[in-house]
Amino acid sequence: GRTSTLGEPRERPCPRCIRRARIDYERWDALGRRWRRLRRRLRELDRVATPFSPRRSPAFRDVDDGLIDARGRVESLNATIAALDAALASAEAGVAESELRVARTRTAGGAERRRGERARHAAEAKRVRTARDRTAAVLDEQRMRVVELDRERTRLERELRARHESSERARRHSQAKRDAERAAALRELRTVEI
Repeated sequence: GRTSTLGEPRERPCPRCIRRARIDYERWDALGRRWRRLRRRLRELDRVATPFSPRRSPAFRDVDDGLIDARGRVESLNATIAALDAALASAEAGVAESELRVARTRTAGGAERRRGERARHAAEAKRVRTARDRTAAVLDEQRMRVVELDRERTRLERELRARHESSERARRHSQAKRDAERAAALRELRTVEI
């Protein structure tokens, strides 16, 4: 089947009707363009208000994603510090136990071995303590970043909400004008379709 200039499917006409349609093509083509323009205008006028969603703003999305990433990093750093605290406690317990074992040794070789053991535990404790302090400094920076990003996100959301409410007020004030335009477009479309 063919498609009419209005975009509606129809059965194939007879050759005489095809010749007649070709003769009047300019007139029907202009009518079809007018019909499509009116349908587009009606679709625009029938659009409903969109609900408020700040994530539609690219700036808000960037800040929000950054905030989510920063919070995840803070949680990861907290878990790392907890693991480092456990390792530090274990190393310090090893140092204390080595000191007790040095006091109980009976031979010089045993005392030397216990002192070496104590030195290894002390070196491990020092390494873990250094790593924990470094991680704690990074954690403090990340917490400050979370606070700043949260503040920026709140500011952006407030600004976007004010803009959305302003556009909604303008939309409500222009509702009568849109209704009049819609009625005029419907009358013209009816004329075109007839």
